[in-house]
Amino acid sequence: MASIRSYKLDSGKRRWKVSVYVGIDPKTGRKKYVVKGGKLTRQDAIKAGRDLEKAVQNGELTVAPRPDKVARKFKDVYEEWLKSYKLTVRESSWSKTRDCFNLHILPDLGDMYIDKITPQDVQTAVNKWFKQSPVAFKRYFVHINRILTYAELRDYIPHNPARRIILPRVQDKIGSTNDFWDRRQLEVFFNCINPDRELYKYVLFRILAYAGLRIGEAMALEWEDIDFKKRLISVNKTVSLGVHGKLIVNPPKTRASRRDVPVDSETINWLKRWRMGLY
Repeated sequence: MASIRSYKLDSGKRRWKVSVYVGIDPKTGRKKYVVKGGKLTRQDAIKAGRDLEKAVQNGELTVAPRPDKVARKFKDVYEEWLKSYKLTVRESSWSKTRDCFNLHILPDLGDMYIDKITPQDVQTAVNKWFKQSPVAFKRYFVHINRILTYAELRDYIPHNPARRIILPRVQDKIGSTNDFWDRRQLEVFFNCINPDRELYKYVLFRILAYAGLRIGEAMALEWEDIDFKKRLISVNKTVSLGVHGKLIVNPPKTRASRRDVPVDSETINWLKRWRMGLY
């Protein structure tokens, strides 16, 4: 049965629309309706509704019912995959992966039945993410590919549709490609920090800038990791975020990340000053 409703345009004028149920969407399993709006009168909407109902009766608009063979949605397969993935990586890694799915991937693909996802569905999602984040979109695609590959291995789908898409590319722009600061720019930056009031902040940024540590490596440093005589910092652990923002201290992911980093004498002096202030 057709549903008739009125609505207002931005101009304040009233219009009428009609919606007619046509069946279950095979991609999502949700009820699907055809809606026609812009009718000047209620009678116009009623007439449009009758035409839509007639089209449904003639089979012109009816959505084919979904077969009962497989009823797994993308989000269900993701949850199944995640249980195994958790056993292979650190908490910080699977926590970031889970957040990526919840924030970016599941809103677009989560409610689709996995065996009904087409290459065009994946391409549409990837193109959207590329426009939103030209840097991060590849990570989203890698995660999609993992789920679809898993589904293929489990015989939930005959083939992985992610293999048949084209990844967008960021075009090079005319001009400088430098994405780092020179010494003058660093001096300007450090002049903006008052070491008498924010010594910890000043020292942290010196370690990042002059020792080349990652933020997680710097946050994990302890005093015994610093050799003041030899002017060396021993990088042997890192801080990362776990579930609910919990801080986790882990060893570096690779052996190459374990290293002794030489530090300039000025940074060492600032570290000494900070240490003396803490005791």
